[in-house]
Amino acid sequence: YLANESVYDNREFSPNLSIGFDYVKYKNMNLTSSLGYSNISGSFDGFLLDTQGIDSERFKTLAKVSYVHFNSGIDYNLPPNKTIFPYLSLKVFGSYLISKNHSFDVIENLTDINKFAFGIESGIGVKYIANKSLISLSGNIIQQFNKIAKWEDGQNANGNIDFNAYNLNL
Repeated sequence: YLANESVYDNREFSPNLSIGFDYVKYKNMNLTSSLGYSNISGSFDGFLLDTQGIDSERFKTLAKVSYVHFNSGIDYNLPPNKTIFPYLSLKVFGSYLISKNHSFDVIENLTDINKFAFGIESGIGVKYIANKSLISLSGNIIQQFNKIAKWEDGQNANGNIDFNAYNLNL
């Protein structure tokens, strides 16, 4: 029995892959975009109750969704030195669900699983240029505006899965 509980809120490490490019440079800013593949996962430590309401069994389950995503935004370039270029970033993103694991199959009365996700991404990073190569390291906060999934069973056992994250990118 779940009564308006936040489930799958134990964050799990999920590798992601994206390729990005910078374009349209103007003064201290440039437009930036990327296309990629993201895994989002979280675990849930739950328990089952017997007929007397006593905790009878504990379990852990993992929910995982995979998206292709596109983001675009502005990098504001801070004063550089010779080879290191710090920047602040603000982007909007859109994602399309391409797969979900079996954890979603057991949720009774799943009323909505979003095929499309959208939100904002903000962060700070540095670009290092050496021998015509560029290496970038950034940290981002991702705020998704819509829920991944939600459900209702008519007996106050409503739930949802949302997504907010911190990323470290190389």
